Amino acid sequence: MIELDLAFMDEHALRVFLREQVLRRRAFVAGARGVTPPTACVLCCTLFGSSLKLRGEIVFARDEEPGAGVGVQLEPLPVEAIAAIESFLLAAAPEPEMLTRELMALKLPLPEMPEPAAPAAEEPSDPSDEAPLATPPESEPEARALHVRMRALTAAEQRRIALTGNLAERVMLERMYGPSVWEPLLSGGKLSPPEVATIARKGTLPRPLVELIASNAGWLASGEVQRALLSNPRSSPMVVAKVLRVLPKHDLMRVPMQTAYPASVRQAAKDMLKR
Repeated sequence: MIELDLAFMDEHALRVFLREQVLRRRAFVAGARGVTPPTACVLCCTLFGSSLKLRGEIVFARDEEPGAGVGVQLEPLPVEAIAAIESFLLAAAPEPEMLTRELMALKLPLPEMPEPAAPAAEEPSDPSDEAPLATPPESEPEARALHVRMRALTAAEQRRIALTGNLAERVMLERMYGPSVWEPLLSGGKLSPPEVATIARKGTLPRPLVELIASNAGWLASGEVQRALLSNPRSSPMVVAKVLRVLPKHDLMRVPMQTAYPASVRQAAKDMLKR
């Protein structure tokens, strides 16, 4: 069985990988070559010296650039593993090694399972699959009351709350109404960098809003927002260049090694480092 190594340089890259790929039972390992699908494999994900091993099957392979690498269809994760991942993704400021410790305790990789007759068809991305803004601490009754109060807002009321609401209201608004409130939320100027980063990571975010985020110097100074913009496929070359220019040199040097970023972003960082 082939073992594929995937090393992560920081917690954010691991978060993106888990949310966008592992929870959807798929993964892409850039640069892996010489494999003929279908081939059983173990995906070894490493962060801070801890490793998480996931079993799967290589269902796609490309040896030529651009886009060299392999696509992996992952086997189903046990409920405990999914819960640990979701807990990690929802935590506001988790310990860097929390996820790997919890998953290692689940004794992954999974027990041997019969190989599937055929890889599952990959479903198109749905905006409803994307993570909402992180929920601020609040009691369950308060959350239910807020949900009831906001579940039948008119478009004008949604915009008013987006522009003037507190953190809990903004989070619930984005969770319930999604794309229809991104523009007023971002235009209001009240969002914190973590809130902006959560929206900036969404692959369905319209390009004018991606550019709006990149044009705000305060938001762009946040490392979390920078990483979110670099990972978003809607970021234009102009936006990518703007983000790369404000990165500290040591962060810029890491970008070409971050497989969570599109190949075009990694190449742009390489080109900038040569100058």
